[in-house]
Parts: sequence; C-alpha cells; structure tokens
Amino acid sequence: MSDTKLFLMITTCAISALAGCSTSDNDTKASIDFATGAIEAFYSVEVKENNQVTYLASFVHDNSSLELEGGDEISVAIDGQSLPLIEHLGLGVATYRLDRTEDLLASQYFFEFTRSSQESADASFVKVPNAFSLVTPLLSDSAYTPGDGKTFTLTWDTNTGGDATDEEFTLRYDFECRNNSGTPSINSIYVEKVADDASHTVDLATVLGAGDYDLCSRFKVIAIRSNSDGNLDAALKSGSTVGAQVRGVEGSLAGLLLP
Repeated sequence: MSDTKLFLMITTCAISALAGCSTSDNDTKASIDFATGAIEAFYSVEVKENNQVTYLASFVHDNSSLELEGGDEISVAIDGQSLPLIEHLGLGVATYRLDRTEDLLASQYFFEFTRSSQESADASFVKVPNAFSLVTPLLSDSAYTPGDGKTFTLTWDTNTGGDATDEEFTLRYDFECRNNSGTPSINSIYVEKVADDASHTVDLATVLGAGDYDLCSRFKVIAIRSNSDGNLDAALKSGSTVGAQVRGVEGSLAGLLLP
C-alpha cells in the first residue's frame, strides 16, 4: 500500500467514523500474540486550519488489524509529554487516535509503541509538511460559475511546499451534480495528484466524468500536502509514516457547459 493511499484511507475511514473500512478478517487480533518484528505500524499526523491536529496509528499482522492488549500501548510525544492515543474499534479495524489543538506545531512527532512482554519500538516519527492556505476560488458564499463553463483554477499559497523527496500534493473532489433537463444526477468522488506549484486548473469534464451536467449543488475540494519521509523504528516489520496538511473549501457550481 502506498503512503498516499494509506493517508487517504485513514482520512476516509478513521476520521470519518471508520465508514466502510475493514481488513480481510472480520475480527481484530491481539497484539500481545505477535513479536514486534512481525507487526506493521502505520502512523499519521493530520493538521487542519488553526493547528487542529489528529494523531493516528494502526497496527497490522498478516492483513489483520491488531488490537493493543497485554500492556501494549501507543503514545505520541508532544512538548516533552507522552500522550496516549485512544482506541476506536469498528468493522474489524482497530485504530488509535488523539485530537488536539496545538499552540505551536513541531516539524516532526515521535510515536512510542511500548510493550510489556515484547521489544518496544519508540523511535518512529512522522514529518509534518509546511502549512498552506487555499486562496481561490471562494465557493462558500454563492454558486461559483467557471468562466468557460468547463474549468476553473485552484490556487494556494505554497509556503515553500514540495521540498522533500517524498512530498505529494493531492486534490480530492466530493460532489453532487445534475442537469436541469433531467440527466441523472451523480454523487461521487475523484482524486488526483498535482504539482505543488500554487496553481492547478481543474478540468470538470475529467473530474465529473461522462455527462452533460450544468450545475453542482455540492462541490467540495480537499487539498492534501503529504510527507512520507519520516522514520519507522527498526524493530517493526514494516509500515509507513504520513504527515499531512489538509485544507478544504466547499460550495456549489453553476453555469457548466460540459458535453
């Protein structure tokens, strides 16, 4: 699983109440039954506007989600303190999460996987990419009409983004669109990776797919700058680290001129 796919899975599943996510087994397994070297760990830090931060962790063995038991714990180091992540269970998946608003953001956060009967792994860290803000278009006040009816330009302040080798910029569109003449409506999601260069032209025909839609009652853009250049403790089998800055804007589109 790629780091970006992992982050998008975490954003969709853990942050949205684990909707629709499951491992190959219906039940979790107990972490205490497996050596540290047999466990995959997935760590992420999501930063939204106003320094709202979500710390997430999950553990897997042989495609099965692990529930931390027998003295196994996962914490994140923040300002010299080890703060435990809270367990969430659903649909055969155990995730560990902590939500906070930070006064100041660190450039990286250490995740401490401590174990009472097996080797601990406390040297994993997630790197947090630079912050950014979406600038245009403003979709929230009234229906936005693309100038040519087919495209619009999304812009953001870069704040020196894209420095790290493993940084990516991903756009996710969540929309509900229709045609006033009676074309069946569409309620869907489209995801694309783009260059982190402060501007991207959104091709609505590509995003919406086939259909002569002329308006979207709901059109949401989620922009994700992610960094997978962190570190996993060598005691773990494998996994990934993903740090992300996430911004969003939502409104409606009108006056579309799609074939």
